[in-house]
Amino acid sequence: MTPPSKRVVEPVEPLAFMSDEHFRRMVSNIPGMIYQYVRYPDGSGRFPFVGYKCLAIYEVAPEVIQNDAQVLWNMTYGEDQSALAISIQHSGESLQPWNMQWRILTPSGHLKWVEGMAKPTRLEDGVVVWDGVLLDITDRKKLEEERDRFFQLPLDILGIADLNWQFRQVNPAVTLILGYGIEEFLVLSFMDLIHPDDRQDVLFQMQRLAKGATIGVFEIRCCCQDGSYKWLSWRAVRVLEEQLVYTVARDITSRKLAEEALQRSHDELEQRVQERTIALQKAYRELACLIDNSPLAVIEWDRDLRIRGWSAQAEQLFGWTAEEVIGLDADHLQLIYEADRADVQLAMSSLRDGSQPQGTYCNCNYTKNQSIIYCEWYNSALFDESGNLISVLSLVLDVTQRRQAEADLQASQQRFATAFHCSPVPLSITTFPDGTHLDVNASWTESTGYSRVEAIGRTSAQLQFWLSEAEKTQFLETLREQGAVREMLMHSKVKDGQVRKMSLSSHLIELDSQSCLLNVAIDITASKQTEELLKRQLTAIETSIDGVAILDQSGRYTYLNQAHAQLFGYHNPEDLIGKSWRELYDTSEGTRFEQEILPTLSQQGYWRGEVIGKHQSGRPIFQEMALTRLEDGGLICICHNISERKRFEAELLRSRDELETRIQERTEELENANAYLQSEIIRRKKLTEELASSEEAQRQSEARLQAILDNAQTMIYLKDTQGRHLLMNRRLQALLGRSQADIIGKTYHELFPESTADLLWHNDQKVLAARTSLEFEETIQQSDGIHTYLSVKFPLLNAAGIPYAVGGISTDITVRKQIEAKTLQALEQEKELNELKSRFITNTSHEFRTPLTTILGSAELLEHSGERWSETKKQKHYQRIRSAVQHLTQLLDDVLTLSKAEVGKISCTPKLIDIVAFCRNLVEDLQTSTTEQNILFTCSEPVISAELDEKLLRQILENLLSNAIKYSYAEGSITFSLHCLDNQLILEIQDQGIGIPEADLPHLFHPFHRGENVGTIAGNGLGLAIIKRAVDLHHGSITIDSQVGIGTTCTVYLPVSQSR
Repeated sequence: MTPPSKRVVEPVEPLAFMSDEHFRRMVSNIPGMIYQYVRYPDGSGRFPFVGYKCLAIYEVAPEVIQNDAQVLWNMTYGEDQSALAISIQHSGESLQPWNMQWRILTPSGHLKWVEGMAKPTRLEDGVVVWDGVLLDITDRKKLEEERDRFFQLPLDILGIADLNWQFRQVNPAVTLILGYGIEEFLVLSFMDLIHPDDRQDVLFQMQRLAKGATIGVFEIRCCCQDGSYKWLSWRAVRVLEEQLVYTVARDITSRKLAEEALQRSHDELEQRVQERTIALQKAYRELACLIDNSPLAVIEWDRDLRIRGWSAQAEQLFGWTAEEVIGLDADHLQLIYEADRADVQLAMSSLRDGSQPQGTYCNCNYTKNQSIIYCEWYNSALFDESGNLISVLSLVLDVTQRRQAEADLQASQQRFATAFHCSPVPLSITTFPDGTHLDVNASWTESTGYSRVEAIGRTSAQLQFWLSEAEKTQFLETLREQGAVREMLMHSKVKDGQVRKMSLSSHLIELDSQSCLLNVAIDITASKQTEELLKRQLTAIETSIDGVAILDQSGRYTYLNQAHAQLFGYHNPEDLIGKSWRELYDTSEGTRFEQEILPTLSQQGYWRGEVIGKHQSGRPIFQEMALTRLEDGGLICICHNISERKRFEAELLRSRDELETRIQERTEELENANAYLQSEIIRRKKLTEELASSEEAQRQSEARLQAILDNAQTMIYLKDTQGRHLLMNRRLQALLGRSQADIIGKTYHELFPESTADLLWHNDQKVLAARTSLEFEETIQQSDGIHTYLSVKFPLLNAAGIPYAVGGISTDITVRKQIEAKTLQALEQEKELNELKSRFITNTSHEFRTPLTTILGSAELLEHSGERWSETKKQKHYQRIRSAVQHLTQLLDDVLTLSKAEVGKISCTPKLIDIVAFCRNLVEDLQTSTTEQNILFTCSEPVISAELDEKLLRQILENLLSNAIKYSYAEGSITFSLHCLDNQLILEIQDQGIGIPEADLPHLFHPFHRGENVGTIAGNGLGLAIIKRAVDLHHGSITIDSQVGIGTTCTVYLPVSQSR
C-alpha cells in the first residue's frame, strides 16, 4: 500500500453520459471556482482538481495549486488561518457540509474575502474528499460594511426584524431614544414594548405586512428602559425576497405633547364660546376669533338690528353670502317663520331695551332656498356706559335633526310598546338581577296562566319560574359573561302546576337608568315531543333496507340513507350529497326520466315503476322506484333493488329459449305417443267390438301399454278434465310414494301440497283452453329437496274436438339446472380473476421494468467503465442498484400484503399505544427523507391512547404521507392533523399537490388503479388498496376529497377501542 502522501485519488471527470465539452461548459457557468480537496489520515492534503476560475480569485494557475496545496494556505490571512483549520477539521470528522468565509492576500497585494462550500465524503481507508465551490465575496462584504456604517449614523431607530417582529439588528439610536442597550433590545418582545392602547393598531399593520403589503406606517407609544413612554412614528418596509421587515422609528414625543396642548387649548376655547361676553373691547376682540373658529353660526346686529356681521357658518346654514345680507334686517330677508314672528319681535324688543340682555330662543327659520329649519338662538346685547345699545351678537345652532331624532325616539317607543303587547311570542321585562316583573304581554299570560296583575311586581322566584337551581346559575353566568342568553333550554312550572320545557332568550336593556332584562320564553314542550318522534322516524329510515333519498329542485341529493348509497356502490352517503341524480343513470335512462317520468310526476305528484341505474363499478342496477313531488319543487325517492329478480327472469328466458328445441323434440315424441295411444285406443275399441268375449287379448294389450309406460325414464300420466288420475307409470308412483290403486281417481290437491297442486292444476287448465300441447317447468318439493321437471302436456280430444282428458310427460331436469347455475357462477368468478390478473400483469411489468433497467444500466456501466472510475462514482452506481433492489422488494411486499389481505390471512392484533408519539416519530422519520416538502403535524392533545395494530397503522400512515410527498409540488406543504372525537380517532392528511380527477375517485381502492394525471410519477397502484384493507381490519373508514391542481385531503376514521 502506497503512503498516504503518495496515494493517488481519481480527479473529477465528466459523467459517463456527458462529453468533455459539455462538462467544461457546465463548469464555466458556475459562478465560482470548483475544486476537489483530499485529506489523508496523517493530516496532509492536496487538490486533485481546481477550476480555471482560480486565476481570477487567487491570481495563480490551477496547475500551481494542484502541485502544491500549501500555496492556498500561504495566501490565507493570518488572523483567519486558525478558524479555517478548525472548520475543515470539524467537517472532516463529522462529515457535515462545510461552509466558511475568510480573507486572502493575493500575490498582487489585494485583500479579498472568499466563501467556500463543500460536501465531504469519507472513503474506506479513512481518506476524506471534499467536492466544492469557492466564491469571491469581496464586493458583497464591502456593501455589508458600508451598510453597517450607515446603520450607525442616523438619530432615528433603524432596525431589521422577521415577519413576527422579532428584531435581529438595531442601531445605537435605540439607546439614545428608549434607553435600552442593543443586546438588551434584541431579546425583548416588540409587543411587550407597546402601550396596551396601541397594540391593536400594530397588530393590524403586522397582519397587512404578513399578507403581502410592502409598507406599513403607524404612530404608537413605546415603553422606555426607565418605565416611561415615548411617542414613536414607525415606518416598516417588507422585503419579500428576504422575508424581513426594515423599520425606521422617529421620536415624535415633543410633537405629540404640542398636539395635546393644542387640543386642550381648543377645548378650553370651545367652553369659553358659550360663556357670557365680558367687557366690550375684550368681547369685540374675541368675537372675530369666535366667528372664525366657532362651529355655530355667528350673526352680529347693529343698534337698528341690521346685519353687521355674517360668519361662514351662517352662510353655510342659511345659504346667503355675507355680501347679500350685510345692512339688511330680518324682516327684509324674510328669515323668520310667519308663526314665530310675533315671539321673535318681542324677544328682540327685550334685547333693545335692556330688560333681558341675554336670552335663548327656539324658532323656525327660512333659508335662501325657502326650506324650513329649526334653530336655537343664543342672543347677547352689548350696551355702552350710558346704557345705549351698541350691538347684538347671535349664536345660531341648527337643531332640526335633534328635534327629528326626539320625535323618532318617541315614535319608536310607541312602536316598541305596540310590538311588545301585540307580539305572538311570550315577552316579559324584569329587573336585573332580582327578577321583578315590570311588564308582560298577552302571549306570556296565555302561556303561563298568570294574569298581568298577578305577574307585575312579583319576582321569578315567587312565580316558581326556575325549577332547577343549576339552570338558573348557568343562566346568570352566561348573562354576565356575554350580556345575553340565546335559546337556553330550561324547565319551568306554570300556574296550573304543569312542568313545561321552555326556550329562554334574554337581553340586557336599560329602562329609566335601571338594568332590566327583555325575556322571550317559548313553550317548546310539544316541539320537543315532535322532535323525538322525528328522530325515531329518521332512525327507521336510516335502518331501512330500501334506499330513501331527498333531492332539491335542481335534482341534487340533500339527504340519503345508507341503503340508498350502497345500492349504487358507495360506502358513505356523504359521497353523493350535492351530486345530481343524472350521474347515477346513463344517457338513455336520463332521457326517459326527462321525457316520461318527470312530466308524469309533475302532473300527478307521484310516480312508481321500474328504472335502470348505474352502479359505481359501471354495471346496471334494476330498481323498483317510487317518486313523490314536494311542495318546494324537490322530491322524495324510494328505491328497491330488483336486479336479482331481473337476473332470474333473464336466466329463465334464456333457459326457455334453450329448451325451445327440446320442446319441439318432445312435441314430436308426444305427437307420436299420442298417435300411438289414439291408434291403440281405436284398436282396443275395435277389439272390444270384434272380440267382446276375448278378455285375454284386452289384458295383453293393456299390459303392453303399461310396460311401455313403466319402463319410460320420464313420468307419464293421464287425467280427466276434473284432474282425477286415470293412468300413470311407475316413475310417478315412486315420486308420490303411493301405489297405482291409491292414486287412481285422486286429484292434485289430494296428492300434493296446496301451492304445488294449484300450479299443476293451473297448467292443466292452460292446455285444455289452448287445445294443443304446451311445455312447462314445474318445481316439486321432494324428500331430498326441490326438483325441477320439464313437463310436456297435451289434450285428448273426442271426435267433436272437445278435450276429455289431459296427458303429460315430465322429465326431471334438476341436475341440469344446478349445473347451469354453477357454470354461470364459475364464469363470473373467472371473469373477475382475469381482470385482476390483467391489471396485475400490466402494472407490475411496468414497475419491475424501471428498477430492472436501472440495475442493468448501472451493472453494464460498472462492467465496461468501472476500472476507470473513482471509488465515489462506483459507490454512486452501487447505491442506484441497492435503491432499485429495495424498490423491487417493497413492490413484492405490497403485492404479498394485498394477496394476504384478499384471502384473509392478515390479522389485526391491537395493543394500547400513544398515537400522538407514534405519529410524531413517523413524521420525523419521513421528514429526513424529503427536503422539498415540509410535513406539519398538529394535535391539540399531548397524549392520546388507542388500541391499534401498530404494523397496520404504520402501513396506513406511511402510504398516505408518501403519496402526499410524491404527488405534491416542490416546496409544497403537507398538513397532518390528529384529533379524537366521540371515541373515534380522526387522522387527516392534506397536501397541495396535483389532485385526483373526479373520474378516478370511485376506483382509488381497486388494486393497481392509478389516476390518469400521474404522468411519469412512479407508483404501482397498490398503496390505497392496502390502506383500505388495513382500515377495514380496524373497523374504520377512509374518505378522500380532491381537486385537480389544488390538492387532496385523506381522512381516516378509526375507533379508539378494538374490543368488539
